[in-house]
Amino acid sequence: MSAGAEGSVAPAGGLRILIVEDDRDAREGLQQLLTIWGHAVVVAENAAEAIAKARERTPDAALVDIGLPDRDGFEVARRLREMRGGDLLFLVALTGYVEPSDQQRAADAGFDTHLGKPVDHAKLGVLLASRRPPPRSDGAAASDAPSPASVLPDA
Repeated sequence: MSAGAEGSVAPAGGLRILIVEDDRDAREGLQQLLTIWGHAVVVAENAAEAIAKARERTPDAALVDIGLPDRDGFEVARRLREMRGGDLLFLVALTGYVEPSDQQRAADAGFDTHLGKPVDHAKLGVLLASRRPPPRSDGAAASDAPSPASVLPDA
């Protein structure tokens, strides 16, 4: 668990979230956390896979690592923004580079916000809680998992 997250209440779920992360441990940890929070999660370990999965089903939000093996996360953000519905997508850059110039580069690529690594779970929870899942045309929720009422789990 990241610092500062202890004792924080998990946000309500319901979003379709795409995680784009080449580090298996980081990817699986985020997937587990977001699933516990009640989100429907899809994972990709590189840019090509991320773009293909987003085309299959448009996510509500995407957490994108900047340092990917095939293309950088900036290119992924630009490609996701170009897709149908991409203007509504909530894009979060995940990176170890947290200087103001890095944050500006992420904003220029189309990211809505920028989180440093390791990801602070409390900050991520606040960001996602501020997003409301859109109504689904089929009337179904993004996830059948119950909204968690527990504290953040240990990572």
